Amino acid sequence: MKSPEISSTPEQPKKKWKVLIEMEGYGRDGEEITGPALYEEVVVEATNADEASDVAANMDFGNRRVSYVEDPEEVKDEK
Repeated sequence: MKSPEISSTPEQPKKKWKVLIEMEGYGRDGEEITGPALYEEVVVEATNADEASDVAANMDFGNRRVSYVEDPEEVKDEK
């Protein structure tokens, strides 16, 4: 009896993704963060958009936490 061939899929290359995140929390001085300071755009490396969202949501932003992660878009190389 022949054993089934095990095919390994090559690991997908990581790409750079731009993710907009909405923060919530308080600043280091205890003041509530409001306005544009609540939003931050980060670039992460991931194999796909879902992974990019997960990476951004799990990043450490000190005393602020992520309340919303927008769908990421791939960063295009500017030449």
